[in-house]
Amino acid sequence: MSKYHGQDTRLYIGGYDISSLMASVTPAQEREMKEYAVADGVNGYHQMPGLTKDTMSLDGIFDDNYQAVLNSLFAASSGYQIIVPFGSTLEDRALACDAVRLNKYSWKSVVTDVNRLMAEMLADNLPWDECKLILPKAQKTTDGEHTSIDDGDASASGLVAYLQVFACGADDDLIVKIQESDDDGDEDEWEDLVTFTTAAGITTERKAVSGAVEQYLRVVWSGTPTYSATFAVVYKRG
Repeated sequence: MSKYHGQDTRLYIGGYDISSLMASVTPAQEREMKEYAVADGVNGYHQMPGLTKDTMSLDGIFDDNYQAVLNSLFAASSGYQIIVPFGSTLEDRALACDAVRLNKYSWKSVVTDVNRLMAEMLADNLPWDECKLILPKAQKTTDGEHTSIDDGDASASGLVAYLQVFACGADDDLIVKIQESDDDGDEDEWEDLVTFTTAAGITTERKAVSGAVEQYLRVVWSGTPTYSATFAVVYKRG
């Protein structure tokens, strides 16, 4: 059974893994409730879900080496992708959002201790996607595929997938795909479902597909030899 708690939580922001600097990460999923009244004989208001307001706060150690990362987050015109895996094992749960904006951050400068960083972020437009980790963060130097996930049955409402590439050479031409199959034991049954844009450096991407999705899913990758790339993938069925 996959985890959905805070132990071994990771934090990936825009192709940077800053997990080692974080003491706590708090994603919040807020749904505004709108009250309305109807003449149905009930002495009270009904409530209807309204707009979403998903946020995240974090508390950790400020490191001068990451000042450029913070500056780039502030300067981003379209937000930046965040993945919060609750662990580092296949099928562990994760929250992901493709456009999160940094509202504010501050750090406390002290003389005898480490400097403490605090930040608040707001999900822009899209709410958090509740995902599964289909490829834990790993370095790959040869083409291959990862262990498949059995979701128990096929589905009919598409899929959303997130890729973060933490390291990749300019000539590596990394190609990452999610494949689907109705028979995990037959190699000939695997077909491409999601193909991310070829990567040649640190990058992030969110892809959505519609329609039927088979029961089994896996990640495959390839590059231009000799290459070295570090990346992670999460997904959510529709």
